[in-house]
Amino acid sequence: MATGTACLADRRQLVAGCADSLRDLRTVLFQCGSSELAGLAGDLAELRALAGAALVETIADAETRGVIDASQYATTAGWVADVAWHSRREAATMAKTAAILARPDLAPVADSIRQVDLDPATAVVVAGEYDKIAPDLRAEAKPAVLEQFLNVAAEHGPGGVRQLRKEILARYGEQGEFDDHQERCRRQIDLSAGRESSAGVWDYRLTLDDEGRATLEAAIGPLSAPKPDSDTGARDGRPVGRRRGEALIEALRRSTAAAGHVPTSPKAVLMLTMGLDDLAARTGAATALGTRAAGTPIAPDTVRKLACDAAVIPVVLGADGEVLDQGREQRLFTPAQVRAQPPGPLGRRGTDRPGQRRPALPETPHHRAPRPARRHRHRQPRRMGPQTRLLPGTTLSGTRHINLTRWVTGATP
Repeated sequence: MATGTACLADRRQLVAGCADSLRDLRTVLFQCGSSELAGLAGDLAELRALAGAALVETIADAETRGVIDASQYATTAGWVADVAWHSRREAATMAKTAAILARPDLAPVADSIRQVDLDPATAVVVAGEYDKIAPDLRAEAKPAVLEQFLNVAAEHGPGGVRQLRKEILARYGEQGEFDDHQERCRRQIDLSAGRESSAGVWDYRLTLDDEGRATLEAAIGPLSAPKPDSDTGARDGRPVGRRRGEALIEALRRSTAAAGHVPTSPKAVLMLTMGLDDLAARTGAATALGTRAAGTPIAPDTVRKLACDAAVIPVVLGADGEVLDQGREQRLFTPAQVRAQPPGPLGRRGTDRPGQRRPALPETPHHRAPRPARRHRHRQPRRMGPQTRLLPGTTLSGTRHINLTRWVTGATP
């Protein structure tokens, strides 16, 4: 029977026959040669994907005809969970996928669903991430962005789509949009007070933004590496989670031990790369390197803040990416100069605001320039060619340092 011209009744008979064949396939599976198992697995996977796409089409048609509205179910997911009982655990996903088919702006996603290039769960992620970024895109860029989402989804799945959204926002969003996005993420940082799950064992919940994750991974990465026994050479039997937890405790212990002393190494230990033009124009994003957070995009203003007290190594690249010149790892203030930083005319040491009385917190040395008339009070930018001397100089609190570079456009911290 040619399925291309078969009516619905004939096709339903084929579907029922297919279900009967699969129901007891295990009883004849021994007849399949070892060299044929891979082909059989591929056929079954394709059949499963086609069945899922057909189910989504059926749900969408039921919504269009008003069948679900006329039923006793309050939601599409509830209807699916009852009538398609075997898909009850993914009923919500199926309902969201069916809604995609009804949207003209997501027609390429619908085509990918019908052609089983995307599974329903991935299609829902693509639609969700596209909806988040679409308001910040130019109209002519939307088709290209959606196509790129589909390409990445087919190759890398939902995780790749979520990562791509941040990169597109950094590269093609309105100026400052990615910085605003990361600022919103920064407000979600949270560390629970901890609870004793069993005698002597405590559970903590930590939520970080991209910058926090990159910094954390850079700090604990080397300390969490496996350590074979120095005497016997036996492998490190600690699981990954324990190694990472102990590495975090060790990093905190070292930080506590160094409290009250001038640091001898840069505070920002994560490795980032970013083009000079993007950094100056506050566009694009830096990329984290060398840790579990590798590839994480970091907003330009965040990079500017980190660069103020990180080890900055300028590198000049040729047309083919070859290194033409590499600078030195040297910050503007040496540890001795940090120790000798005097009170400035703007206030006592530890603050750059007159009359500020709060206790001194760990702060960052910063160049400051004479205040221009009715202009932002930005500290000496590098483009003015500052000399690394105790004066002009001051220290900035963490909050002031984070926001400083956002007040001046086109100047480095």
